[in-house]
Amino acid sequence: MEGLECLLQVYAIGEVRYTERAVSTKNPLIRTFMERCALERSDFIMDIWQMVIRKNQPTDVGGLLAWHKNLYGKDYLITKPLYHLNIASLDQTAFEICQYMMLSNLSEELIALFIEQAVKLEVNLFTLKHFKILSQD
Repeated sequence: MEGLECLLQVYAIGEVRYTERAVSTKNPLIRTFMERCALERSDFIMDIWQMVIRKNQPTDVGGLLAWHKNLYGKDYLITKPLYHLNIASLDQTAFEICQYMMLSNLSEELIALFIEQAVKLEVNLFTLKHFKILSQD
């Protein structure tokens, strides 16, 4: 499931970017939106872990930690910020991967999860465009 691995990587980077943006903004509306998006990324990653990874190979806390380090990187909390990565571009990439995954031969439960994520990503992309327009005024 190469597409799933790519999507998880994009979501992990997106989670970090949304968190960075939430911390750095002074606007409470934007901060709330960014925090919600970061949490959505984290929830999706854990849903995939529960539905796919853990289901296929039961793991303990050590296994979850090893998977987490593999996904996010060993020192992701002390690495340089990912400011150069555009959040909208990350979401657009995630949206395209979700569309691809919806057409794959997967369980109905997983396809439903990808449909849900695609809808959330479309809403996020629209909201990001709206914030950009508002900041230009």
